[in-house]
Amino acid sequence: MQMIVLTGFLGSGKTTALLCFARELAASGSRVAIIVNEIGDVGIDNLLLKQLGTDVWELLGGCICCTLTGQLAETLSRISTDYAPDYVFLEPSGASNPTAIPSALQYNKAFRYLRITWIAIVDPLRLEELVEVLEPLMESHILVADAALITKQDLATPGQMEAARKWIATLRPGICCIAVDMKSGTLVSLRGLLPC
Repeated sequence: MQMIVLTGFLGSGKTTALLCFARELAASGSRVAIIVNEIGDVGIDNLLLKQLGTDVWELLGGCICCTLTGQLAETLSRISTDYAPDYVFLEPSGASNPTAIPSALQYNKAFRYLRITWIAIVDPLRLEELVEVLEPLMESHILVADAALITKQDLATPGQMEAARKWIATLRPGICCIAVDMKSGTLVSLRGLLPC
């Protein structure tokens, strides 16, 4: 079972990317499960995700990096046993610190060897102001990432796109970094972002 964690701050484009990637995998015959974490008591993204016809599990009312770590491991165990997916997408809350997620799984022997790919989603339109106010949180998304998507290429200026690329490269030299147009409905093939 491959887990794909999509990290990024609120409004960066995580759900849009997840929809695109899940459609791609489902079209190739892969079984896909989705876990969405919302800090509030009502899930919003799950309504969009359920349109795929894919099962969506919600972890509400807290953050998987602190208050819901036990629920995350329990949900993964249930999905693995009852659904046996090829891929599990995890979309943490946009306000979560992704560096705490592995510790949520390390205590469960069943997930010790879980293959996890981290994809950071970066919004170039708000990056400068978010880094200024939330620098450690914003950096945490890149520091755990195996790949980064810079979204909203269709809306950003060339200067904003270049600033996002430089910021990512400074934190993680050599990381796979791809700019995408959110309007087109197709981002990039997920298979090109997954390690062999």
